[in-house]
Amino acid sequence: VTPEPFLGHFGVGGFGKARQFFEGELEQRDIHYLNSAAISKITKESVELADGKVYESRYSLVIPPLAGARVVADTACLANPKGFISVDAHYRHPNFSNIYAVGVAVALPPVEETPVAVNFPKTGHMTEQMARIAARNIAAQVNGGKQTTHELMVECIMTMGDKAAHVRADPVRPPRNVSEMSDGKHWLWAKRFFANYYLWKIKRGVTRSSNWAW
Repeated sequence: VTPEPFLGHFGVGGFGKARQFFEGELEQRDIHYLNSAAISKITKESVELADGKVYESRYSLVIPPLAGARVVADTACLANPKGFISVDAHYRHPNFSNIYAVGVAVALPPVEETPVAVNFPKTGHMTEQMARIAARNIAAQVNGGKQTTHELMVECIMTMGDKAAHVRADPVRPPRNVSEMSDGKHWLWAKRFFANYYLWKIKRGVTRSSNWAW
């Protein structure tokens, strides 16, 4: 059950052949899916949708809608009703020049209107890009320099058992210069390598990002 208008939308309008790929993968495994669906109630035995349909479910894995921190939501003129902070292209608050925000804390509009609202994703990769832009702009503000900005791109590897799928969009928001998707065992090995590399960096305090913002 997903609010996405189609599988592989991911809140960004899809990537290349992602829709055909994910629909085919689920159909091959005889997994049924519902698009443009909103959950209204969950019990021990069932899942109820906003349109009134009820489906028996003995085990449910649910990702609820995100909400911002209460302290942010309760601060006047700081955030939207959901507790997310509005920012400009420099990740600076439009009304408070000394406030910057990145990542999950930021209010980012969806790429398009959909029958059921689908939030714009805020991945770790994009968060690091935002943080680099914000850090440079904070330094520029302190030192009297020029504010800069850069379009976000997204790259993600999703494990799928004995293989993985790789998606990439640059920039994230259409129109794009790059929108591609592929799958295979080599992406699974790439994911495992990156996970170990990233943990190695964290354990040793290596915080400098690469050219990929990782």
